Amino acid sequence: MTIDTRIDELEQQVLTLQRRLVEAEAKTIRAEQQLERVTIEVGVRDAIAKSPTPVAPAALADVIRRAVQVGGWHQDAQRGLVRRDGGLPDIDLMDRDVTPKVWLENLQNEAPHLFQAAGGSDAGAIKNPFAKDTWNMTAQGKLFQSNPDLARQLAVQAGVRLEG
Repeated sequence: MTIDTRIDELEQQVLTLQRRLVEAEAKTIRAEQQLERVTIEVGVRDAIAKSPTPVAPAALADVIRRAVQVGGWHQDAQRGLVRRDGGLPDIDLMDRDVTPKVWLENLQNEAPHLFQAAGGSDAGAIKNPFAKDTWNMTAQGKLFQSNPDLARQLAVQAGVRLEG
């Protein structure tokens, strides 16, 4: 075997290994994207399961799609799944880190048609018990006990300042 033949063989091996490397990198990228999507989906499904205002069954896929499309989700060791905006933690209007739970609460205000009222009646309608035309102290108390973050958010939207 001549040196030129051996060099040709080695060059072919290098080309084959380079091609395999590119293929492996592409598979890794696809796997990372799939893992990211599953992580977001699990986080959002968990937030949906714990939400006092259920997502309309027909809207579940749309809510998950919206969460994936909004992007910027990162797994944080202390805070769990959170959104980042430009490398910094994404904060909502109430100064809360945007977690799947917070994102879902904000989505209720942006797209109420995706949700149904507790008990399934009045589908899609979210009544703010702090608003002037739908003032309801009993509902305020229940909401504050079950979901204090949403209660505060609705109070702010209605222009009500909560004490304590």
